Amino acid sequence: MEDAFILALKDRQAYGQAATQLADVKLRQDSLLDYARQLLAQADEELENYKTILTNPNILANYTCDFFGPDGPYPSVSRQEAAYNGYPSQQPQQYQPQQQSQPQQFQRPTISMPQPGGNQGESPASFWARFSEIADVAPTQAWQYLAQATPEVLRAKTLVVQ
Repeated sequence: MEDAFILALKDRQAYGQAATQLADVKLRQDSLLDYARQLLAQADEELENYKTILTNPNILANYTCDFFGPDGPYPSVSRQEAAYNGYPSQQPQQYQPQQQSQPQQFQRPTISMPQPGGNQGESPASFWARFSEIADVAPTQAWQYLAQATPEVLRAKTLVVQ
C-alpha cells in the first residue's frame, strides 16, 4: 500500500512538473508573439513615414535639405569651402555630344515577286517539265517559277503523288 502511495505521489509530482514546464513554454511563446507584434507595428509605422516622405514633395525637399544641411549626416560644403580645400571651384563643363553623320540605313534589295497564276494556258505536264528543267539548271530560281503555278497545276501534281 505504501508503495502505491509513493508511486501516486511521484506521478503527481511528475504531472506538476510537466504542467509547470508547459506553462513556462506558453509564457515564452506569448512574450515572443508580443515582441513580434511590436516589431511589425514599428515596421508598418516606418513604412508609412517613408511613403509620406517620398510622396509629399514639400516634406521630401525639407528632408533632403536637412540631410545635406550643415547639421545633417552628410553636410554639403559651399563653393568657397571647396576651393579652400583644394577642389576646383569652376563649374563643370556641360557635355556636348559631337555631331556625327549617321550611317545610311541598310536598304534591303527588292526582288520582283512572280504573281500566282502567271502561266494560265499551260498544261500541268508541261509546267512540271519546265519546272524540272529550271530546277536542274538554276535551283535558286525554281521557287520563283513554282510561285507562278495555278491551283489546277498544283492539284494535278498532288493527285499524281497520292
